[in-house]
Amino acid sequence: MVKAFRIAIPIALICICVLGCSRPPDYGAGMPTEVATLEPSPKPPEVPDSEVGIAIFHTARGEVSLRAWNPPIQSQNYLKGLVNIQSWPEHWCRVFDWQESDTEPFWMKNCYIPLDLCFVDETGHIIDIQQMEPLSERYHHSPQPYRWAVELYRGTCQRLGISEGDSVEFAVAGGND
Repeated sequence: MVKAFRIAIPIALICICVLGCSRPPDYGAGMPTEVATLEPSPKPPEVPDSEVGIAIFHTARGEVSLRAWNPPIQSQNYLKGLVNIQSWPEHWCRVFDWQESDTEPFWMKNCYIPLDLCFVDETGHIIDIQQMEPLSERYHHSPQPYRWAVELYRGTCQRLGISEGDSVEFAVAGGND
């Protein structure tokens, strides 16, 4: 199974070279299933119903649950990220689960939405939060290996009290855990 992913990833990277966003083109949990969202918010049209889940942040202020777009790693949407999307609801996040620890950076080429980027380690703890500028080709590196990356509308982390050291768990649709 791992070898199949190692073959599929270069193909997906070629798509990223064409599409841009989230990862530079030169780079390659089963949790509770029902938690109420912070506020009702409509599903973005780009998000298939089968790829909707929940991200549950455990903060000093308490538990915060956001709707999450978490496509399976084999999905055509997986590496695309938020490329060419013009707006994003504040109570939604985009989750990347690399299935193992990773060190590769993110970038914002062809992404029009200002974002907070949370790097999350294998234990589910946020190890770094960075703010990303729309359309920037600057690389955003995690200070240490991470398993998950979570993109949120910029300012959401500060507004909801999400900080480095907080934990997060994911309940995802389609068995992508």
